[in-house]
Amino acid sequence: MSNGSRLRRISSAAIAGAAAVAVLAPAASAMDTTTVAPAADSSASVSMNKLTPDKYMAYLVKQRTPESRGALKTFRALPKAKQVKFLGYLQSRTVYMAFGGQLRGHADENKPVRAVTNHNKDVKFVRATQTNKTKQGRKATVRVTFTVTEKVFNIPVTSEQVWVKYESKQGEVRKVLGGGAKLTNLNAAINITGGKVKPTNLEGHNGFVATMWKATQRVDGFGGDIVKQQRVQAGWGNTFKASLNNA
Repeated sequence: MSNGSRLRRISSAAIAGAAAVAVLAPAASAMDTTTVAPAADSSASVSMNKLTPDKYMAYLVKQRTPESRGALKTFRALPKAKQVKFLGYLQSRTVYMAFGGQLRGHADENKPVRAVTNHNKDVKFVRATQTNKTKQGRKATVRVTFTVTEKVFNIPVTSEQVWVKYESKQGEVRKVLGGGAKLTNLNAAINITGGKVKPTNLEGHNGFVATMWKATQRVDGFGGDIVKQQRVQAGWGNTFKASLNNA
């Protein structure tokens, strides 16, 4: 075979190969643009949302309340290491689960009752009741307010309150006149909702008010919702008992 014939055969084979590559090219291009969704447990699908000192201070500024302004001033004065530790407590499920307690007292004393539980050296829960009794002849109007406050480095971060007002006669609860609830929450790690109350007259001359508070996470890692019941009950002899517990 001559050199010319051999070159013509090689050239024809090269052209045929190039044509085959051209036919396959669109399919290869389509495969290159295909995206694969990450698995559900892939780190690519996890949003890391944590509090930082700057984020927390911005949160307090937006609240625009006397409580938030006081907390902002005190938080800013903390050393950086304590600021980080403070935020760790706000994001702790264990701390909020422990938040609560009970108190008993006597409305006739017309003075506050206060008790403190130290969760640790940095965190404490302050329970307090305030009673106000106004006499009207043989009858009296009594109001009992129960508040539980979480403090971190002595900075109030969450305060949950209920109150009941009732009419008494000779130490018996005759009629519940009203009740309510109040929330102050400066914990940026959770949203807290609830606070609806229904004042109730109970059998045995008792007046009762209760509400439910539901905490929902705003940061990763806090976990599922935590529901607490807060109540205050007045009984015979103008005594009362109050509590805040996990529901």
